[in-house]
Amino acid sequence: MTRRAPGSSKPRNSRDEPFPAGGGFRLGLQGQKSLLAASDVIVDVLSFSTAVDVAASRGARILPYPYGQADAQGYADNRGAPRTAGGGQLSLSPVTLQTVADGARIVLPSQNGSRLSRETGAVPTPAGCLRNAAAVARALPPLESSIGVVAGELWPDGGLRPAIEDLLGARTDRLGPRRRRGDRDRSGREPHGSVAAGRRLCQRGRNMIREENIEIPCAGGAIPTFAAEPEHPGPAVILLIDAPGIREELRDFARRIARAGCHCLLPDMFHRLGTLRFDLSRRDERMTAVIGAAMASLDHERVAGDSEALLDHLDAHPRVAPGPRGLVGYCMSGQYVLSAACRFADRIGAVAAFHGVGMVTGRADSPHLGAGSIAAELFLGFASDDPLVPDDVIPTLGDVLSRSGVAHRIEVYPQTRHGFSFPSRDVYSRTAAEACWEHMLDLFARRLREPG
Repeated sequence: MTRRAPGSSKPRNSRDEPFPAGGGFRLGLQGQKSLLAASDVIVDVLSFSTAVDVAASRGARILPYPYGQADAQGYADNRGAPRTAGGGQLSLSPVTLQTVADGARIVLPSQNGSRLSRETGAVPTPAGCLRNAAAVARALPPLESSIGVVAGELWPDGGLRPAIEDLLGARTDRLGPRRRRGDRDRSGREPHGSVAAGRRLCQRGRNMIREENIEIPCAGGAIPTFAAEPEHPGPAVILLIDAPGIREELRDFARRIARAGCHCLLPDMFHRLGTLRFDLSRRDERMTAVIGAAMASLDHERVAGDSEALLDHLDAHPRVAPGPRGLVGYCMSGQYVLSAACRFADRIGAVAAFHGVGMVTGRADSPHLGAGSIAAELFLGFASDDPLVPDDVIPTLGDVLSRSGVAHRIEVYPQTRHGFSFPSRDVYSRTAAEACWEHMLDLFARRLREPG
């Protein structure tokens, strides 16, 4: 069904109301894998997205899970959530979710929508349908840049075909209140007039990235590394892990840096310990102890050796432009990107660190002591409430960087806590995190250019 505007004889999703200029959509799981960003919207009108909206409007929390996997019940039990089942009390039918209790946790298996939601990892992704169109539209970025993924319909032969309700939902969710023909979008340009135009536009080169898992030789063997790179050669950035290590959330960060035009390496700094992967949704004291032991296995010399190998790899890479490199460090790696900026001053042009620890210590190898050799520009973002960053750290950093003539910017974000950059955490602050992204990408654009 479609709603009609007051006084109008045409439905709100009529053909006269165009798809957003510069936007578009992709179909299914493969489309989602090629387009991971906080601005995506997943549309599976019948019935995942609608079920999510109904349950969320009742105050429930939905945990998406792929349909048909044997361990779904165990997944639900571990999270204190009833599993939905077609013949049970709850199901994908929105009607069964109208009476769920406020605060309920519900595992919602589905063939398409749940799989797409899980594929986005920790990146917040709206589930769009006809019910919540206006709210989703307000949550998306400007119309000229938002791109969605529609679930489609699985056929008996295993093929995936567009579903008309998802296409209608995509148009509605992407635009919210409809525009008339001849209206201009926020960029001041005339909108394109068809879904086909949106499809063509979603193939724009700036959204296309290449990614692969590689091994980079180093003195300690080889560093398993996730590499994300833009379609065209550009500058390069090394993203160092935080304490929980490699996970999809950090891969999403690397992809976002690549979409901004920079080749990005995400190395597994714990490679000397084997392959460590942590499911943070199951974190307890014992997992925290293991994470702490992994952190303790690193020191400045080891990380410096790995950093040199990564820099050498970038210098030899045929699709990486010459020029200074960028470094990004979160939490435990704040100290390591600052140390690398001191040690590799002639190779590092920009450094960003967020809620970094260990940057000022009483030890002889404290990174701040080498500030006089730094040639890079620094952007440091801190939480206002962070017990891991002593009160003297930020003033000390500001003082030593200023006295050393290092170009820098330090921001302390009000009402934030340690880890505010990570969308998967309860302490996530979208406002502060996006401000950090904006400053960091601006820094890279200005400083990672070949001299001359």
